[in-house]
Amino acid sequence: MREAIKARLRRFILSTVADEMNRVGERLIHNFYSADQLFHDAASFVVYNQIPGDYLEFGVYRGDSLCDVYHRLLHEWTTFQEHAKLFGHKCPEDYWQSKKFFAFDSFEGLPNTASQETPIHFQAGVYKMPLQSFLSNIKTKNVDPAKVIAVPGWFEEVLTPELKVKYHLSQACLIFVDCDLYESAVAIFTFITDLVQDGTVIVIDDYFRYRGSPRMGIRRAFNEWLQKNPEFKTTELTRCSANRIAFICHK
Repeated sequence: MREAIKARLRRFILSTVADEMNRVGERLIHNFYSADQLFHDAASFVVYNQIPGDYLEFGVYRGDSLCDVYHRLLHEWTTFQEHAKLFGHKCPEDYWQSKKFFAFDSFEGLPNTASQETPIHFQAGVYKMPLQSFLSNIKTKNVDPAKVIAVPGWFEEVLTPELKVKYHLSQACLIFVDCDLYESAVAIFTFITDLVQDGTVIVIDDYFRYRGSPRMGIRRAFNEWLQKNPEFKTTELTRCSANRIAFICHK
């Protein structure tokens, strides 16, 4: 009887340990390939290289990515301050205080597009999220609303020089392009041209859509922007599996 109990206990322990090891392995694999790791790498690069300027996200939907970047930049900044004190490095006190988080979105979903090759999940109206729902979501995730500037409207209409003047927008440290469509991306890259500096990180979602063709989607718009602005060179920083990629811009 005692031996039978010991055997059952042994099987239970081995099963529990195996389950936990599997869960740990799954988390490690998820983190290696996930957007979490990509945003961590981007935030770490931006903070430890002290790239000035604001965070710009184009296509925010519920605000999950914006919240993730917000907390990762804040964590890296806190860590950087601790290291600066420990090693006597210079540390600009207003680096975090002056940083703003711009949320650009129609809040009406994707626009109509002239592209005939647009996948069905990129059709007009997809990813609709009312502005108030976005603001409520970021508040529940402990993002300081005073640091967030939401700009509602279609990109072709709202991304103007006047908007930059209105919000004193002059430099970008980190840009996340998640607009899904070529037409929208063209307006975005035109808008950010004078905001990009040496060290600005540009993260592009859906970079490898359309079977990875450089002649379609956001990748096409990005390549055309680089051709029009030969003063910019890029270095790949990191990527998220086969969908999302981050570039460091050199000017």
